[in-house]
Amino acid sequence: MKKLLLLAITLGTAASMHAQGTVVFNNIAGGAFRLWTNNASFSASNLMSGAAYRIGLYGSTDLGAAEGSLSLLLMTTNPAAAGAAGLFNGGNSAPIAGVGGAGTSLRFQLRAWSLFAGDNYAAAVAAQALDPLNVATGVSALGTTTLGGGTTLPGALFGTSPGLLQTGFGITPVPEPSSIALGLLGLGAIALFRRRK
Repeated sequence: MKKLLLLAITLGTAASMHAQGTVVFNNIAGGAFRLWTNNASFSASNLMSGAAYRIGLYGSTDLGAAEGSLSLLLMTTNPAAAGAAGLFNGGNSAPIAGVGGAGTSLRFQLRAWSLFAGDNYAAAVAAQALDPLNVATGVSALGTTTLGGGTTLPGALFGTSPGLLQTGFGITPVPEPSSIALGLLGLGAIALFRRRK
């Protein structure tokens, strides 16, 4: 009886693991996939660093889903380790519960935001509206991948195959420094013309 119970539990666990799709939730495979931010020094070449960001995988099995209808599926933070600037690692075979098993197609987008700004991208956008110079947000292009699971390799997010993200993306505060400079220049011009009259 105990052997049958153990067998049933093993089969149930294997079936539930196979039912969950998996993805490679990281960008450590190539330098072209790194994330950058201008939040620290207002330099567009500054790579994301300092364990200060959350990275979320948003997705849907509806391949025609609009960007706003994607749901948060997985989340991680960037490492603080030296040499890890621009990278994140949420796992080489990260399971996604409730979406589908191996072979399921997924429309996805990566979103990143300042760690202190909230537990999801919507909260970060709201925080950015209140503190635009200190809260940084960013999104990737939309992509499609096929989930792995069981003996099928996890779905890739980055790469050169059709549907995958071919580059990283920026995480920036809003307004950007150039917008602020233009605004100040405009105010200065208005003040100068008013003074002449």
